[in-house]
Amino acid sequence: MSVVKISEYLYIGLSTDVKPAAATLGAKFIEYDHDHVFKWDGTAWRELDNVATGAAHQRVHNGEMWMIGSGIQVDVSEGANVDLVVTVPAGMELHTIGDIDAEGKAYFMVYEAPTLGAGGSPGVVKNANRTAGDAGAPTATVGQTINAVGTLLSDHVVPGGTGGNAGGTSTNRDGEIDLKAETVYLYRVTNKKGNASDISLNLLAYEHAH
Repeated sequence: MSVVKISEYLYIGLSTDVKPAAATLGAKFIEYDHDHVFKWDGTAWRELDNVATGAAHQRVHNGEMWMIGSGIQVDVSEGANVDLVVTVPAGMELHTIGDIDAEGKAYFMVYEAPTLGAGGSPGVVKNANRTAGDAGAPTATVGQTINAVGTLLSDHVVPGGTGGNAGGTSTNRDGEIDLKAETVYLYRVTNKKGNASDISLNLLAYEHAH
């Protein structure tokens, strides 16, 4: 079908239709075959969050969603830590949710402004939109020396059993933490299983620029 102009502020068409080259500021275009909604901002059609896409889905499309992780840490000793240090670049805020997988009971803590020492290896940091690429990413380090943990923001128990009763667990921290620009954060998982445990820590983080 061709684009149908319902009013100065509403157009309807297919996702394959060419949208108008210009429109009234604030006008909307509905792709009725996909239920995607676009808004004219004065220079271009910008896709809006809606029921079909959702906010998280939209962030992925915009290249604003980052997958940050420790990788799988094998045979972490009882009482030992998996430390993921995340540094937020200038001009960016990161809204994060942590996801922890462990073979048994663990503690999960988030700290702001830790004092860092040497060592460590790069963590996994990838843009969820692989077409957008990884330029401008936050940085992450695993296993860096922590001289002081900084200010505690959040801590909770990750249930999963101990010793021979350990059944493994996978959990995420409810809600979000909005990380400040140009600030360092420490995400720490401590093994409390009673013996060695495989552990991984992953963050799903979306950004917005100041």
